[in-house]
Amino acid sequence: NTARHLANASVLSVALAQWSISVEYLTPSCTSSSVAAASDCSRLLEVIQCSASLKMTNFRLQTQGGVHLGYNTPAGRHMHSIGGSASQGMLRSTASECPMMGVDALDCSCESARWGSTKDRRPKMGIGQVQRLLPSASAVVPQKPEVRVHPGLHMLSGGMGSLGLLVAGWLANADIGALWLLGRSGRMADMQSEMVVQLWQGRTCASARRCDSSCSEEAASLVPEAQPLQGFVHAGGVLQDAIVTNMTVSRCRAVFAPKVAGLHNMDTGLQMAAVRSVVMFSSIASLLGGVGQANYAAANAALDAAAAVQQAQGLAGCSVQWGTWAGSGMALRDAGTMRRAERVGIGVVMPDVGLAVMAEFMRSAVEGASGVEVLQVGVASAFVWPTFLTQVSDAG
Repeated sequence: NTARHLANASVLSVALAQWSISVEYLTPSCTSSSVAAASDCSRLLEVIQCSASLKMTNFRLQTQGGVHLGYNTPAGRHMHSIGGSASQGMLRSTASECPMMGVDALDCSCESARWGSTKDRRPKMGIGQVQRLLPSASAVVPQKPEVRVHPGLHMLSGGMGSLGLLVAGWLANADIGALWLLGRSGRMADMQSEMVVQLWQGRTCASARRCDSSCSEEAASLVPEAQPLQGFVHAGGVLQDAIVTNMTVSRCRAVFAPKVAGLHNMDTGLQMAAVRSVVMFSSIASLLGGVGQANYAAANAALDAAAAVQQAQGLAGCSVQWGTWAGSGMALRDAGTMRRAERVGIGVVMPDVGLAVMAEFMRSAVEGASGVEVLQVGVASAFVWPTFLTQVSDAG
């Protein structure tokens, strides 16, 4: 089976020299479509697992368009590849999980966008590129983050989870028109919770609707008739953690379904070309990787690339790489994830800070209609810098 998987890889070269075995894998997809991203990562996962079982000493991933070069990249010089970006995200987790394998990643679109670990110098995390860091003076958090959006219908996928309800309650306090909360079950875990009560008492007409965004038919059935869709927040997601050598294709696809397939189906079914504001909830795992979260890092990296693709096409779209929210979010249900984050110097995002970041990205989308530069991909997480910086090498 190992030989068969290696033989079936899209483009793969194996070299044996001086008792070391090296594998070089070129991702098969260079398009901006999100449809093939799960398949690309499933194939990459099989090659990584085969390489680990054969005790490969070096693994190199080569993508094209898998690293974001920035907002001002001239059109035509760089094509964003959602599959390539997802593959880069998966390998970032692999680098921290397979310390005996030298992991290297290179994106052909940018020679400087190369990171990796070697036998002599292996970082615990790899950072390919950070587009821009805002000065601390720009990160002052207002006491009550103001919602600046176009009045009309807004949809929130994953709106019935704890984090979705927090964001929904904040949006409902503004006079935005109507708010639809979307969820796979159509039910809220605790109808009597304080967040739910505040949501129903808000000035916005809020309603809960059952919709599995990973199902194209259900996404298409949401087409609003009474008023146009003005904003969409994509906050759905699931966790299926496992170390990469034990990861299965089904676990990988399960994580991609609500995030990547869900975004594609909502984009297609709702014809979101006319939507004024689209905010995608990515994760800091996309930037740093994470032990046991190769599938999650890959799916969120695909969201980041989708935001770049949408903006390159002149559409609304931005992605926020969140850390763990205090009191909300999936990671809080996993004590192991929280311990790992604390160990590497990653703190929690306080609700007021997170909502202030949301306000900034939504404000950017509103002003973008006037020709102002729109925020594309941002990192929103608390860091214990002395601890964090000791975990990262080769970051420059």
